[in-house]
Order: sequence, then C-alpha cells, then structure tokens
Amino acid sequence: MKRLAPIARRAPVMARRIRRMTAACVALAAFMCVSVHAQTLTARLDALLDDWKQKDAPGMAALLIRDGRIEYRKVFGFADLDVRTPITPNTQFLLASVTKQFTAMAIMILVERHKLQFDDTLAKFCPEFPEYARTITVRHLLHHTAGLTQYQELLVGKVDENYFRSSKSPPAAHEFTAAEALQVLSRQQKLRFPPGEKFEYSDSAYVVLGQIIERVTGKRYAEFL
Repeated sequence: MKRLAPIARRAPVMARRIRRMTAACVALAAFMCVSVHAQTLTARLDALLDDWKQKDAPGMAALLIRDGRIEYRKVFGFADLDVRTPITPNTQFLLASVTKQFTAMAIMILVERHKLQFDDTLAKFCPEFPEYARTITVRHLLHHTAGLTQYQELLVGKVDENYFRSSKSPPAAHEFTAAEALQVLSRQQKLRFPPGEKFEYSDSAYVVLGQIIERVTGKRYAEFL
C-alpha cells in the first residue's frame, strides 16, 4: 500500500493535465475548423460573385457580418459605366424596395405596442384622403391589396422598365419625397380596384405606411427605425 500512495497522489495531477491537454486540443481543432470554414466561405462567395468581376461591367459591394464580425467584404465593377466610376466601400446604393421589409416590421412593432391595429383604416391616420380611405386598412396596405395608384405614374407619367436603371431617367432630376407622394395620392378620387379584391404590388402603399409610422410615433421614419 505504501508503494501505491505516491501514484495515488499523482493521479489527480495527471487527470488535470489530461483534461487541460484535451481542452487545448479541442480548442485548437475548433480554431482550425473555423479557419477552414472561413476560407471555404470566402472561396464560395468569390465563386458566387465571379460574374461581377468582369471588366467594363456594372458592379456591386458585398458584405457578410456574422456575430458582429466582418467575415467578407469586397467590391466589384463600376458604379457608373459612362464615366467609369469604380465602386468603393463608400459607394451609396439606392435601396429602393429593400426598405419595405423594414417598414412592415416597424408597423408590426407598433401593433405589438398597441399604437395601432392591422384593421385600423387609412382614414384614421390620413384624413386628407377621400371617403374610400375608410375601406382601406393597414392590413390591405401591408399586403399590396389596397388598390392605390402608383405614385410614380401620377408624378412623372407611365413608368417603364428602365425607370430606375438610367441615370437620365426622371428620378435623377428630382427625387420625390414621401410627403409629395402622399399629397398626390390623397387627391385621387378613386382606387384602381376595391380594397382586398386582388394583389397588385404597390410602392404607394408602403409610402403611405411610412407616413402612418411618422404620424403615430411623432418621429421621422429613419429616426424610429
């Protein structure tokens, strides 16, 4: 028994060393996996965006953030082909309808806070609209079923497929404000169709929703977001 005593005393020490070595190996393996994953991810994204790397082509900026860390950031091509302005990390892009998801979420936040309801009518928030506003609900606006005319058509005429693509198109000369769009919409005496009757993609509906957000919160749209 006396011969076993030193071994018995060393056993806890050895066990701790083994645990530490195991933990170190696991940490190293995890680091290597993350490193390999990052390299693989970069390669996959590079391959995905390969078509944007062509010379004399419109470009883009790509950014991937995960857990608060920038894992991928690259820019490709030109912002303006005519004057050959390259895209940089500071190039500003027209977000256009990407903002719709933020508008919808802002409305849902206000519903959650009991500031409005999905079945509240447009007339409740925008009394300047004609009588038909009593038949349009927030839900209709969210679902593109309100029947409002596209405000672009009212302000600049019929919108064709190149409306947002050319630097010489009307928006370049004057960028309409939400207030201007709301004003021209409120002057329309009839809808394109009865609310809820059908789906028709509507920029006007989301302009109106943005104004509802401002009127309910008393804040500018960007400030509330």
